[in-house]
Amino acid sequence: MSCFESCRSELNLHATHIDGNISPTVEKSIIRIVQKEGFLDYKVDIRDISTDGGNYLANLQEIEVKGKTKSGEKEIDLFIKNKLQTESCPIPIDEAYEREAFFYNELAEIYNELQEKANVPVEERLEIAKSYKESNSDATILENLAKKGYKTWSRFEPISQQFAEISIKELAKFHALSFALQRKRPEYFESKIKTIKHLMELSSEWENYLGDVCAATASFLENEGYEKGLKVKFFSKIIENYKLLVNPPDTLSTCLCHGDFRPNNIMILEENGEIKKVIPVDYQIINYGCPVTDLIYFVFMGSDKNLRRDHLEDFKDLYYETFENFLAHFNVRAKDVYSRERFEKEYRYRIDNGLCSFLMASPFLFGTDDDIPELNNGLSKVKINFKNPACKERIRGVVDDFIQWGYL
Repeated sequence: MSCFESCRSELNLHATHIDGNISPTVEKSIIRIVQKEGFLDYKVDIRDISTDGGNYLANLQEIEVKGKTKSGEKEIDLFIKNKLQTESCPIPIDEAYEREAFFYNELAEIYNELQEKANVPVEERLEIAKSYKESNSDATILENLAKKGYKTWSRFEPISQQFAEISIKELAKFHALSFALQRKRPEYFESKIKTIKHLMELSSEWENYLGDVCAATASFLENEGYEKGLKVKFFSKIIENYKLLVNPPDTLSTCLCHGDFRPNNIMILEENGEIKKVIPVDYQIINYGCPVTDLIYFVFMGSDKNLRRDHLEDFKDLYYETFENFLAHFNVRAKDVYSRERFEKEYRYRIDNGLCSFLMASPFLFGTDDDIPELNNGLSKVKINFKNPACKERIRGVVDDFIQWGYL
């Protein structure tokens, strides 16, 4: 008897049709969701999703459940992120899925309760994808936002000012909720948040990969007419910055950070060409750290030189103003927990994280269809090239900025 058959027998449910392959763990979760949603009989359709280079730790699926309840016909649409099955990934995948399950199954509910209790207007609350509380160390199970018209930004295109501003507001709310949680539930914060260290370490595998990225980037730029010796400058900057990123001093760690707040991890809802709403996703690399690292990471993962030149200072102002105003809902003064002066100081101290993060991620951000990196083969197999014209332009822009700012 299959898992679906045994579970349906126990719950007195009847599925008329099942298409596709899913893991036993996900099967059991779907059965529990079906029960909670009140289905009497139902049909399950499953479709594999191509990530097109947008996800490296998962196999993605859409699951559609249609059927009857006591109230009539009903449909629910699920998004399943199945854990990549490999022993060669340089990122601890089990821990990554456990962190995301913690966020969606536990922390998201606490954040929603905090916002409800503080009477934060619904339209101002942090947007969090609906979870069915079935995420676990093998899979993340959420509402399928694509069925509601949400999509992701193209990883090849620089972000727009509007997208940047809306996303930065959500990031500021995410950080502010961490500070609010610390004030409202200090014991929980101490035991559950401050203990979430950075997921990655500086292993020899990562150091070799960073060296390869630095060498490839320097070679490309020197052929473009940049000064010689960039490889040495890049490597010293990136190794130092990466160490600080994964193991920051206690004085820099103040709140829960997203860890991977890039455009491709933000779902977008548009109406008549205007962005109406965004929902951040992918909380697998959450960690207790320095909030400016999330902001810098987002800006350099998505923006081009022109957007940074015209609006970088505006983005900083927008972030802090949103942070300050959102904390006020919880009767917490921003200057008491994370002052503007501290924010500016840490921003200046950590700005070169933008260079480090961008160069590290460039093979993944801009990999073409025939050479998209696969982490299940380990970092040594990642192809590093800059055939994509968008990649070349963005690298020039980032490096030009850091030369102009005196970091290179």
